[in-house]
Amino acid sequence: MSLSAYADCPVEMGGSSRFFFNSETQNLSYIWDKFYFSTGFNPAVYPGSTGVNGNLYVIEGTSASQARRAFVNQIVSGSDYFLSYEIFPRFPDMPIVPIYEAKLMDSFGRVRVGHIDSPSGNKDRVQTVRAYNSDICYATPGATGPGGNNIRGFRSIHPDLGYTGWVGRITNNEGPYICALSNSDSGGYYRALTCQWDLPANNAAIPAPDATPVAGQDMLRINPSVAILTRRGFTVDAATARQCIFTSTRVPNMCVMMGQTGLIPANTSVYVPRTTDFPLHETMFVDTIVALQGLDFTIPAVDRTANKTGRQMKVFYKIDPNGITFSVEGDYAVYVRYMVYATSTDGFSSGGGSTLRRLDNGGVQIKRPGSSDTGPTGNDILVDTRFPSMRVMLEGWIPASSFSTANVVDSQYGSHAAIVNFDGSGQFIFPKVMCNWPERITQGFHQYVRLPNTNAWQPTSQSCVTVVETNRIVIHISPGAPTTIDTSTGSFLYNLPDPIGVRYYILSATTL
Repeated sequence: MSLSAYADCPVEMGGSSRFFFNSETQNLSYIWDKFYFSTGFNPAVYPGSTGVNGNLYVIEGTSASQARRAFVNQIVSGSDYFLSYEIFPRFPDMPIVPIYEAKLMDSFGRVRVGHIDSPSGNKDRVQTVRAYNSDICYATPGATGPGGNNIRGFRSIHPDLGYTGWVGRITNNEGPYICALSNSDSGGYYRALTCQWDLPANNAAIPAPDATPVAGQDMLRINPSVAILTRRGFTVDAATARQCIFTSTRVPNMCVMMGQTGLIPANTSVYVPRTTDFPLHETMFVDTIVALQGLDFTIPAVDRTANKTGRQMKVFYKIDPNGITFSVEGDYAVYVRYMVYATSTDGFSSGGGSTLRRLDNGGVQIKRPGSSDTGPTGNDILVDTRFPSMRVMLEGWIPASSFSTANVVDSQYGSHAAIVNFDGSGQFIFPKVMCNWPERITQGFHQYVRLPNTNAWQPTSQSCVTVVETNRIVIHISPGAPTTIDTSTGSFLYNLPDPIGVRYYILSATTL
């Protein structure tokens, strides 16, 4: 079964690039879990401690040993540092280490999606670039060595949680060793929006059940009380969530807005009105890719020129019911490519009796049974032919040994690169690129270092930059590079492992 754009001829089979979903390929992307920490990292609500393990707070779970979400507030030199944990195996039916993403919302409702940080001005020897405020870490109570030695290390976890393994972490820390959140630049304190994609962040297989179709199987059921479409080989009466393409509570990521801004000059903003017939919600998930003026679209948005010393940048988006404001602060003008998903932590509507309906423009909409017929929210809509679902066009694992110096676009992106080619015609492309180290997985993090009295910047071994082009991405890593600078000698430190590989997904939405 397939569903294509409403403008296509209903009696002819369109090209697969026009499908919103296709049960023969079943290559859809899903956000498995979403969470909005609306209380925020407020030290007045969650006071810290100067103790060696700080104060532990369980956000979800009956006790620390059962906690799915928890965090610590530790006070160091008078400042609060929040150490968050999402323990993946404690979530129902989560058999993988998923792509985990966190977005921080400041007191003005802005979410920062690009940050170039040169905190010491022209004296600085480190420049940090972030697109996401999240890491996935293999954490052990009492971990020692680089990344351990204290509760703030990325390899550490509070002992009362009774867990060793992969966890999702929220961080806005500059260095590679500490995985912690501070409320600096928040205007008060941060709120957090997190999600777990139903896609592995490492080299594991995608959990997409498949079975042999049997004649007479009931795969689709739509009525006033239920809406469900199974994957091939499964029936509506017995299918589990992952055995379905959509159900009333689990739907593919649906793109409701996508586009690219014009050039946004430094210290200005641009407003993009909504194109939906329903209001946007501030917790809708938004993917962005940023390009500095005159440079490539990259994840994250790095400055590969030689004059980067002391330059700063912050890129934000803010959602209101009628549109999105993109703003930039600092020394750079930027372009922003964006994709807005219907998924949010907004509630459901009620009071309706129609599940399948034809829209005024000729499109078809399937919505959650019982949802409003006149004002459904984005979370109510299961399928809408105006809004394409996000397909996994291409995915794979590239071991570090397959990266080559011959593929490098620019050495400021990395010393080795791998190229992933695809056909981007008729598609709006957003890649997910997860760089893997033995005990950390991250995306959108890059760091430059230089020796004293030189302008010879180079990426660290903990960096990964992806150049995004129309029909390919070029992923850069830097094995053998320094970990960071050695402040005691003025030289470099080499004390964290090199990357072991990269998991990538080319996500695409059909452009109508």
